This record gives sequence, structure tokens and C-alpha cells, in this order.
Amino acid sequence: MEEKIIENPMPEKTDKTSADHKNSRLYEEIRDSFGLKALDAGMYSPLALAYMGDCVYELLIRTCVVSEANMQVNKLNKRGSELAMAKTQALVVELLEKELTEEERRIVQRGKNAKVVNIPKSCTPHEYHLATGFESLIGFLYLNGQSDRLMELVARGWQLLAETDRI
Repeated sequence: MEEKIIENPMPEKTDKTSADHKNSRLYEEIRDSFGLKALDAGMYSPLALAYMGDCVYELLIRTCVVSEANMQVNKLNKRGSELAMAKTQALVVELLEKELTEEERRIVQRGKNAKVVNIPKSCTPHEYHLATGFESLIGFLYLNGQSDRLMELVARGWQLLAETDRI
């Protein structure tokens, strides 16, 4: 039987300090530092949202994995890769489905329906479309400044994932 690489990489919630609050507003800080205009995430294509969501989700994964221990990069990559896979993202969004708002479900659906050109061999087309929907949601929440909801959904998704035997 294969050992699970990551059970639940999200640390337990603690009271937010002012530094934590500042870090949870990364998008606003980037926008302010570079003089970028505020965006209406609803105006972007689902694939543009997924492009952003992929990056944000990867940052969350890497932050959690690096926080676990200082280890060789190949070991860090191995620990994070499982959560980043489209197959795992598809499972996370399926597990979260009942907890999503109507608007969030609509964003996931738009991402699922987006026309993608290349589907990796490591997953089915259905899984890849679900993962694209998940990444669209992550990108939407990030660009709309809804970092609290973003963190809540990712943490809950990883918690539900850890409770399954499907990874």
C-alpha cells in the first residue's frame, strides 16, 4: 500500500496578526506596488482565471510544503506535486461542490466548459476540465480580493481530501 505524501498540508488556524493579515492581501499589495488598476474578475475568460488560479494554488501548495521542513528541492517537489495534479484538483472540487455558493458553482462550470487544447496523459479529459474549473475559481477569488474565502475553500478541500483514501 502506497503511503500518502501529504495528508493535510494546511496548518491549523491561529489568530491572525497584523502581519498575517497583510500577507493575506498579496494581490492588493502587488497591485499597489506596481500601480495596476483594480480588476473585475468576472470580466475575464475562464482560462485567464484558471491561468491565475494555477499560480495562486501552486503558491499555496509550495508555501505549505516548505513550511513543513527544510529539505532537498526534489523532495519538496515530490510532496507538492500530488496536490498540484489535475486529478487531485478534480477530486478536491468534487468534494467541495456542496459547500460552494451558487456564484462559485457558476465559475467552476464556466471553467469546466472552457475549450482547452492540450490535456495531459496523467488524467482523463473529465478530470482536466474539473481541474480547470477549480483553478478558475481560485483565480476568481484571488483577483476579487476574496482571500479569506479562497483560504477557507482550499483548507476545507485539503481536509476532505485527507479523509478519503482516493489519493
